[in-house]
Amino acid sequence: MLTSHPDEALFDGQKPFRVEPACDHYAGTEATMRKALALQAEHTAEFDVTLDLEDGAPAGREREQAELVVELLNSDLSTRGRAGARIHDHASPFWKQDVDLLVRGAGKKLAHITIPKSDTARQLAEMITYIQSLCAFSGVR
Repeated sequence: MLTSHPDEALFDGQKPFRVEPACDHYAGTEATMRKALALQAEHTAEFDVTLDLEDGAPAGREREQAELVVELLNSDLSTRGRAGARIHDHASPFWKQDVDLLVRGAGKKLAHITIPKSDTARQLAEMITYIQSLCAFSGVR
C-alpha cells in the first residue's frame, strides 16, 4: 500500500519540477487576442496564450500586427506573465521584423516565442540564434 504521495517518493527533499500548463491558446485577431488575455487573467487555472503574428494577421499589415501584439503584451490585459507570440516562419520575409519588434518592444513581458514550420534544422538554428542574440543585446532573459 502506498503511504506517501508520488511527489514525496520521487523528489525526496528535492524541489519538484515546475508544473507547466497543458493548454496553449492561440489567438490571431485583435478581438480574440483581447478575449484570450482576459480569460487568462480571470481564471485561476493557468494556461499560456500565444498571440499570433502569422495566422489571423491581415496580409500586408504584418508590422501593424506585431505592434498590436507588443501593445497588448505591455497592457493591463497581460497580467499572468504567460503570454507570448508566434512569429512568421523562416520562408517569410517578416520573421526577423517580428522578432525585432517583439523583443525590443515587449521583451520583458514576452513569455515565449513560438517558431512555426521549420523545414530544416539549419533554418531553426538560424532563427534561434537570431532570437538569442537579440535578447542578449537587449538584456532580455
